[in-house]
Parts: sequence; C-alpha cells; structure tokens
Amino acid sequence: MDPRCDWGGARRNLFVTTRANPKYSQSKYQAMDKTLFNLLNTGAPAATLVVRLLAGLVFFAEGIKKFMFPTEWGIGRFEKIGIIYPHLSAPFVGVVETVCGLLLIFGLFTRPAALLVLIDISVAILTTKVPLALHKGFWPAEAEARADYSMFMSSLFLLIVGAGVMSLDAWWVRKRNDLLKQSLMRG
Repeated sequence: MDPRCDWGGARRNLFVTTRANPKYSQSKYQAMDKTLFNLLNTGAPAATLVVRLLAGLVFFAEGIKKFMFPTEWGIGRFEKIGIIYPHLSAPFVGVVETVCGLLLIFGLFTRPAALLVLIDISVAILTTKVPLALHKGFWPAEAEARADYSMFMSSLFLLIVGAGVMSLDAWWVRKRNDLLKQSLMRG
C-alpha cells in the first residue's frame, strides 16, 4: 500500500497538516489498527504450522512444568542457577511460556509471542548453557543445548515470518480486509 494514500486509496497532500485540513486526519484508532494488522500480517506458507506447533508445544510444556514440579523446574531450579527473586521470576516465566506457547500453537499474536519466548530462551541459554560450556567445554554444553538452540531458532523464524496462512493471525487479517473492502464498496 502506498504510504501517501489513505484507507480508501486516495492520495493525501503531505504538506497539509491534519489541523489545517481535518478531511485528511486519521484517528489514533485507525493508526493503531493499521499497526496491529501489519504486525499480524503474514505471507508465510502453511508449512509454518509445523514450526509453530514445535515451538508452541515445547514452551507450553515447559511453562506447565514450572508449576507442576516447582522444585525441579520452577523456583527450586531458579534458585539453583542464581536467578534473582526466584519466587517471582519462576512463576512469571512459567506464565509467559504457557501463554505464549498457546498463542504460538493457535497462531494468535504470533510475532509478539515469539519475541517474548525468544527473550525467555536467550536468558535460559545465557544462564545455563554458557556457564556449562565455560566449565565443561563445548561438546558437553552442545549436547545439553540442542533443544534450547532449536527453540531459539524457531522463535526467531516465527518472529521474522509470522504465523503463516494456517493461523488465527491470518484469519483475523483476512476478515479485517474483507470488512474493509465491504465498507469501501458501500461508502
């Protein structure tokens, strides 16, 4: 879409301010709507579903484990590796992993969810795998870090390409575009 065009495709005069000419003003809701749908829009193929399911199911399971087994996977583990405020950070990370895992599975708000789990897995790699590599060497750390690197790369992939055509993000964008076309045809 040409950035100099409004929602209806009409060209705007870039040198006329919206105060001077309210006909060309754009509400803050239209700007937020455009930003949201640009974030959700994806041209990725249907096969992206496989990557979404891989990452989503693993993060969902990891988040649930932090609540089901707090000594081994939640607060106890966070205390052991030296994460600050483990009584706050472990449940927070568990909620992020559980919710974002579900969002990835369904393909809803995929890019924001992928960003959050990318931050999550980066912290996990820095706090657990890097010290292991420094202490025991590369190969033992590599053997322990395979799943973490896979989650990192799949999250990065989803952040870049989006959810794909078989997702709630794509359905929402299609629905919004259909409604927009209908409103333009009427008015």
